[in-house]
Amino acid sequence: MVIHDGGCGASVPTRPAITRADSSGAAGHVDDGEYRVLVNDEEQCALWPRHKAVPAGWRDAGCAGSRQECLDFVERTWTDMRPRSVREHLAAEATRLG
Repeated sequence: MVIHDGGCGASVPTRPAITRADSSGAAGHVDDGEYRVLVNDEEQCALWPRHKAVPAGWRDAGCAGSRQECLDFVERTWTDMRPRSVREHLAAEATRLG
């Protein structure tokens, strides 16, 4: 999961990377801001500031709230961190092999 605070220079999340630090790298960061959970076509999740527009390639996953509420949602729902295309490829290979 990628967590962004929406500050200057924050990039669009592009790969799954578990982190518990804010975008400046400060572990234990306390944030009272509102976030939403986004998901991309590969079914990867990201936390995004609620006040920011959803970036291209991402859609709202239906959860918004505190950072911790969003992290809890992601932990409950994103149980397989492999991208969707990898899961589908491996499933097809398993079927082919038998």
